[in-house]
Amino acid sequence: MIWIFPILVPLLAALLVALPVRKWLLPMCPLPALWLALFGPADGGADVEWLLLGTRFGFGAAGQIFLLFTSVLWLVAGIYGMGYLKGDPRRVRFDGFFLLTMTGNFGLILARDVPGFYTFFALMTFSGFGLVIHAGTAAALRAARIYLITAVAGEAMLLGAIFLAVGAAESVRLEDLGPAVAASESRNLIIFLAFFGFGVKAGVLPLHFWLPLAHPVAPVPASAVLSGAMIKAGLLGWLHFLPLGHGVFPGWGIFCIFAGMVAALGAVVVGTMQNDPKTTLAYSSVSQMGVMTLILGVGLTIPGVWPAALPVLLLYALNHALAKGALFFGAGVAHSTGGGGRWWVMAGLALPALVVAGAPWTGGSMMKYAIKDLIAGLPVWLVPWLDWLLPLSSAATTLLLGRFLWLVWRDMGGRQEGRAHPLMWASWVGLLGGVAAAVLFAIRHYALEIASTPFSLVVLWGNVWPILLGLALLLGLGRGSIRARPLVPPGDLVVWLERLLGRMRRIKGFLPGPSRWKINLFEPLEHLAESERRRDLTNRMEERMRHRSVPGVLFVLLVLALVALLIFGTPAR
Repeated sequence: MIWIFPILVPLLAALLVALPVRKWLLPMCPLPALWLALFGPADGGADVEWLLLGTRFGFGAAGQIFLLFTSVLWLVAGIYGMGYLKGDPRRVRFDGFFLLTMTGNFGLILARDVPGFYTFFALMTFSGFGLVIHAGTAAALRAARIYLITAVAGEAMLLGAIFLAVGAAESVRLEDLGPAVAASESRNLIIFLAFFGFGVKAGVLPLHFWLPLAHPVAPVPASAVLSGAMIKAGLLGWLHFLPLGHGVFPGWGIFCIFAGMVAALGAVVVGTMQNDPKTTLAYSSVSQMGVMTLILGVGLTIPGVWPAALPVLLLYALNHALAKGALFFGAGVAHSTGGGGRWWVMAGLALPALVVAGAPWTGGSMMKYAIKDLIAGLPVWLVPWLDWLLPLSSAATTLLLGRFLWLVWRDMGGRQEGRAHPLMWASWVGLLGGVAAAVLFAIRHYALEIASTPFSLVVLWGNVWPILLGLALLLGLGRGSIRARPLVPPGDLVVWLERLLGRMRRIKGFLPGPSRWKINLFEPLEHLAESERRRDLTNRMEERMRHRSVPGVLFVLLVLALVALLIFGTPAR
């Protein structure tokens, strides 16, 4: 039953958000997940025979670390949100979507079979729509619409990958998928669909554009879990569906390495052109996910190195999740702070920024050093390039986060003396402590084996010079890089696509044969509704569904059914 509590508690709480005690539900609901991540048996599990096709919950090779940083982020975000959203008239709606998204996030980590994983993945994805659209502004509506479109496209690719992978494995257990995909004749198609299907959530290029649109409009607690925890669900999906450690796939491996480095460096170029701090952090997430994509590429190219690469990838995800959450929380505190409090905010933001950049004696520097060990077995023509590109990615990250700090400082400069809510300060300071100690704690608590960084002047200089180069580039850019309108708009590709489509619509009016440009996509559906009887039925259903209460009742019934399955479908133990 302990495996069900992390999912059941926030799911039940989502049904109680209208009660006066709802403000305490957000920080309390992640506690069962955190307890399980710290003290749960690594080889344990539970079967729920009546849920879906019979769902199993437990930890895989990566589940415990994922549950650790995910539960910590949701816990801190819940406490932070109590202060940040105080007095917000839309607080009840936010809490409901927050808890449902949390349920999906915990569920997909603990699910050990495909139906359970996909169900909770979809619950997290579509509940996250409510977090993005929370403000209700024109920008929030646009960001939520683009988020939903990309999410649906990703789900479509995921379903294709799931059907093919399950068919190849003749099993719905997640641990059976990797070897089956490696041996399948359709492995290239499965890898393609899984990479880009989960890549939507992971912010992989060129499917990253929803991130810089969603983060600036979402409330700070939502932005922190979006960037720190939910984006890692795509990474976890890759670990389940890609044939990592089960064969040599140099084509896909080199592709992932190349795509990862393009994202790591390219996102920095675009991010430094932004004027909003949260948008800058969104592009930083795209950049850091690029480094994790590179590690996946190493595992696909050299299967023998995957047992050593997996702990590095897990600790890199842990390090990034907590540090990025701390940066978002700090940005929220800065938004309510002015006067002498500016220096305290900047001191707090400097720590996670240095951790992400890979400064000496931080978890980031340990991970960067471990990645250098992993790439040693790659083709000889590739290793020298990566030996230079990896330090340059650290310099680029320093430049981007230095830009973020400067934007925060600038925004606080025009603000009078002020102070953020005490709960915002308390939760942020607590998370900063976690950022400082998380990697070493995880290595000891979970007995992870990872190459230790030797202390020498050569290694120290190797960690320092990229930071110095990034700071020099930041000083070189100066204030001249601040423009009223960024050179590259937030969302880059999707904005350019919208502009292109707008021009095509204008041009279309001057082209001959306007009927040739019209395509009736609904003609097959019209044939299905030929009879008067079917039309009447459709009209009656549409008229009923127009009332807002009907979809709401159906949604509540769906949630109650899931709760009942979790409670009564659990076998006695």
